[in-house]
Amino acid sequence: MIMPYRHSGFSLIELMISLTIGVLVLTAATGLVVTAADSRRIVKHSAELQEEAFFITHILKQQLSQAGYRRIGDTDPSSRALPIANLSDHYPPVTGKWLSGQLINITSGTLFYRFDGASLPGGAPDGSIYDCLGNAIPFGVVVESAISMQSNSLVCTVGVNNAQLIDGSQDTSLEQMVYILGVDSDSDGTIDRTVDAAVASTSDFTNTRNLTIRMLLATRDNVINHHQTFRFNGTETTATDHRLRTEAVVSVALRH
Repeated sequence: MIMPYRHSGFSLIELMISLTIGVLVLTAATGLVVTAADSRRIVKHSAELQEEAFFITHILKQQLSQAGYRRIGDTDPSSRALPIANLSDHYPPVTGKWLSGQLINITSGTLFYRFDGASLPGGAPDGSIYDCLGNAIPFGVVVESAISMQSNSLVCTVGVNNAQLIDGSQDTSLEQMVYILGVDSDSDGTIDRTVDAAVASTSDFTNTRNLTIRMLLATRDNVINHHQTFRFNGTETTATDHRLRTEAVVSVALRH
């Protein structure tokens, strides 16, 4: 008896079904890999932005908290009054630049501030007061520093020397910067109103008790696949590019 011949292996239909399933599985797996890679990239750049924001707010808070510093002088230990010089005495007027007792000024987007140093008994700086370039300042040396936004970088200037606190040519750039003044209008030691420094008067700067700086930081390159919606200075905006952004805020009470 002759047995019928049976084909081994896959039929054409079975092969096509297998290939189709394989393509679907491979496509799904590729999508997952791409999504995971995108997520890792976003997390990486988001962490870098947050790290930059933490660094710059720390530096600015340290610097601006020194504005108006003057040391405590010698006094009778039994006295309850701290012998701290008046602002107007320690920070005299400078023609065309500073009013008596004025600690900060903002001109064309540049923040100027001044402070005195601190010394050991021998006169050398005690290392508690530094300018933004990292130099320890001794007592009796009133430093005038400036913070400005230049070409998406944040620059600190002391005299003729400067340093970039944010280098806009690197991974993070500075897109916007806003200064908000907390003004004590009636000199009772409390803040009565807030004023955007762009429209502030000379009197507002003299009576400023608190300074808030808002900065919009962004990645230099397009790193996300959508248009991010972000908030800056109380306004929500949807970006037209694919860069990642975050707002950094520092608020400092000035010495008086």
